[in-house]
Amino acid sequence: MTSLFQGFAEDQKLRQAERAAQIKAALQSKQQRQKELRSQAESMDQLLTSTNQARLLSNRHRLIVANLHQKSRNSDANARSQGVAEQLAQQSNLRQANAQADRQARQQAFSQRARAVEQFLRQLHQHRLTASSANQQSRLEERHTRRHSLQQQLRQVRLHRLHSSDLAKSLRQQQQSALSTTTRQLLSKLQSDRLRQTSTLRQSLTDFRRHLAQQVGAVSQVRPMARPKALAPAKPVPPEPVPIGTPEQFIRQYLSQLPHQPSLEQVVGDRDRVRDILAQGANQLKVDPSDILSTLLRMASMA
Repeated sequence: MTSLFQGFAEDQKLRQAERAAQIKAALQSKQQRQKELRSQAESMDQLLTSTNQARLLSNRHRLIVANLHQKSRNSDANARSQGVAEQLAQQSNLRQANAQADRQARQQAFSQRARAVEQFLRQLHQHRLTASSANQQSRLEERHTRRHSLQQQLRQVRLHRLHSSDLAKSLRQQQQSALSTTTRQLLSKLQSDRLRQTSTLRQSLTDFRRHLAQQVGAVSQVRPMARPKALAPAKPVPPEPVPIGTPEQFIRQYLSQLPHQPSLEQVVGDRDRVRDILAQGANQLKVDPSDILSTLLRMASMA
């Protein structure tokens, strides 16, 4: 354990020595860089000093040369200004002459353009008058054509309406005739059915009476001396209540009880259904079947 601590201590001393050596080397390197920077700064100062001196000499030389050039330019400028003044005077005289010629030419051109414009305006006015007259005539013809076309269209519409009205009237008459024929056939069928049922009921009643008379005769022959028992008084049979309502209410109630809820036109087209309606209505309402049939047809025509 002691040797281990000694090893740690020696390693730490070595690391401290290495760190001290690194710090010393860094300080030496820093001092060296500082020396180099100072020498570079001194060299730079010397260079700047020599550069400034050279620039001052160059500036003095340029000033001398500039003064010489300025004097030369001034003399040249004086000479050029004199020449320019003479040229300007000549150009001014020339421009005045040209301006006078241009003014006269513009006046002549303006007079010519004015005469041309006046002539053009006269022609344009005449052309507009001619075009206006032609347009007015064209509008009158177009208006007359439109009026004639509109009258023809109105005539065609009127004829079409009259034709449609005649067709609708003929169709209504045909439907009414067919409905009347169907009604008459249905009433005739109902009347014949009613007569046949009445005849059948009358024949059944006659047969029943004959059979009853035969049975009564047979009983009287077997027991001639038997005294008839006193018959108990018959109990009064209450009258069957007559339902209160109209044929129209009955028809609506009948239709509401049908499956699939058929329309009145479908019901009128079904003879068996109409026969059933007339039979039940006459039995429940105690009215003539023709009243129920007329009500049914009226409701069908209004639907």
